[in-house]
Amino acid sequence: MRAPRFAVLLAIGLLGFTLVGCGADSDDNSGAAAPKRPALAPGEELVRYSRVGGEPLVDDELTVQPDGSFTVEQDGKGSASGKLTEAELAALEKVFTDNGFDKIDSDLTRNSSTDMDKPSYDIRYAGHSVTIIHGNRTSALQPIIDACDAFIASHLT
Repeated sequence: MRAPRFAVLLAIGLLGFTLVGCGADSDDNSGAAAPKRPALAPGEELVRYSRVGGEPLVDDELTVQPDGSFTVEQDGKGSASGKLTEAELAALEKVFTDNGFDKIDSDLTRNSSTDMDKPSYDIRYAGHSVTIIHGNRTSALQPIIDACDAFIASHLT
């Protein structure tokens, strides 16, 4: 089964993120409820992640609907679809909310890197989009990128 592997990868990523202390509050709410699901326009995806270009060349896409239905596509490896459990969906959302995704500048294309060896990203969560050209990203995005890449890898191996 692929979904349990993703849950393990995501848990490891969240644990590592917490151990580093990034985004951790002084009052640990590890038993707290999942983040409140944002209101979306009809037909709008909860998560859309696209990584294109770089060296080696990649072309990955992840789409997650508000009900947990997802599709992943990776050039050369095919596609997969399924449905996340409520806990898996909450864990994915937590990566976005804990890293303040909604506060990250939506246009990181200014001062773009000319390093063509790095991929470009289009990341959307709950109606907020961030576009990154050739690796020009903030450190707050790294856990989000890592979680999305782990998700794709766990469903297409």
